Amino acid sequence: MEVETKPSPLSAYDILGVVQGATQDEIRIAWRIAARKYHPDVNSNPDAQDLFISIQEAYKLLSDIEKRKKYDAVRKILQQEKQDE
Repeated sequence: MEVETKPSPLSAYDILGVVQGATQDEIRIAWRIAARKYHPDVNSNPDAQDLFISIQEAYKLLSDIEKRKKYDAVRKILQQEKQDE
């Protein structure tokens, strides 16, 4: 039986364009740049609102140190499982 696989969604780090080891300041700066670029009031692209929401969610996750630690731990487990396949 073949299992259909979906492309993996972008990580919060990818959405903001930062590396996993980015500092809180780097995350904040990347968020401000991306939010300004994709804000629906500024960007007429039909996908701008969805992108803006993704940017906000990524920042909300990565700016909270405890949430970020949990997110990184889950990503590490998923990456290890993927390598074991």
